[in-house]
Amino acid sequence: MTDPDPDKDPADIPPHLAEPPMAEMVPRPIEVSPIHFRAHGRCYAAFVVDVISEDPMSPEFLVDAVVFAPRDRARKDRFSNASKLPGSVRWANNLHYALPAADGTWQDTTWHYPGRQCLPEVVLRGADA
Repeated sequence: MTDPDPDKDPADIPPHLAEPPMAEMVPRPIEVSPIHFRAHGRCYAAFVVDVISEDPMSPEFLVDAVVFAPRDRARKDRFSNASKLPGSVRWANNLHYALPAADGTWQDTTWHYPGRQCLPEVVLRGADA
C-alpha cells in the first residue's frame, strides 16, 4: 500500500504538517484524575475534583483539586507521637496549568501531570562484586 500524496488531496495531510501549524493544548483532565499540585517549591499529590470552563471544547479551563499534604514530622510536645499523626487534606481552587519558565522553574499554586520534571529518573546499581 502506498502513502497518499498530500499535494493531491489536502484532506489527507497529517495534522502535524498542516498549515498553519496546529496549536498545542493541555489535555483536559477528568474528575478524579491524579495530578500534582505545585506549592512551596515542591509537588504534592492531588486529585481533580472539578474542571471549570464555559465551553467544554475550549482550551481555557481551570481545575479544582483536593491536595494531600504529608504530616508534619516535627514533635510538637511530649504528648504527640509524630509517627501516628496522619497527613492533611487541603483544597485548591481555580488552578491554572503549570507552564515551565525559560529557566526551568515553575510558578507555585499551579497543577501539572506527574512527569520527569518533578519525578527524576533514578538508576539503581547493584553492589560491586
